[in-house]
This record gives sequence, structure tokens and C-alpha cells, in this order.
Amino acid sequence: MRDNIESLRQLTEAVEAARVDIAYGYAEYVQMAMGIATSCGSAGRPYFLRLCRLSSKFDEKGAERLYDSALKGGRGSVTLGTVFFLAQQQNVTLSDLNWRAEWESGAYSIGIGPQGKVRYLDKRGVNVANVANVAPP
Repeated sequence: MRDNIESLRQLTEAVEAARVDIAYGYAEYVQMAMGIATSCGSAGRPYFLRLCRLSSKFDEKGAERLYDSALKGGRGSVTLGTVFFLAQQQNVTLSDLNWRAEWESGAYSIGIGPQGKVRYLDKRGVNVANVANVAPP
């Protein structure tokens, strides 16, 4: 978990430096809460709130409630990889982060899912982020 928190710290700093809202809709906001809570537990809360503060719609009480729910709720279906993907969608440079090292070490892979959708998989085969539809090979 310590590595996850360090990766999240670096990601949070990169997103803050870019001054971009990576949770631009409610679905992304929930994914961000679940991914951080699943991978970092209670220690991820301050980083979640820092990322949320970048939104013009930031509501601290609402964010706190959502994170509490994420801590109690589902485990494992959404991970920190999804949060990195949300940042990448907003053109936040991730090349200097630990996620890249994990990718290169084989901790993540790419698969083609139903209807030709590209999927990023963790080493257990769990989908960590869906990206654009592509034609099946």
C-alpha cells in the first residue's frame, strides 16, 4: 500500500501542477473515489480531496461522504490504475510516475474485450480502465 500512496502523491502533484479536473463528471468522480479507496484505504482520503478541489463543483461534505462510501463499498473492481487513466485522459504527463514502471514490469497488460474495446488489465486480469472502441484484430 505504501507504493500506492507514493504513486498517488506524485499523481496528485502532477494533476495540481496541470490545474486540471480529472473527475469532470459524476461517473469519473465515483471511479476516482473507488480507485483511491481500494488501493490506498483511509490514507488516500487527503489526496482524493486535493484532486476534488480542482473542480469548480467541489463540495467538501459531498466528497467526504463519497469517500466514506467507497471505503465501505466494493473492493478490487476499480483500482488506482483507473485514477491514473483519468489523469492521462486529461493530458497529465505520467511518464515520471511509478505507474509507468509497473506497466513496464508487466504488472499491467492490454487486452481486447467485447465489441473490440481496449482494456487495461492488472496482473490478476481485472480491468482497470476502459478506453476507446477499436476494431478487433
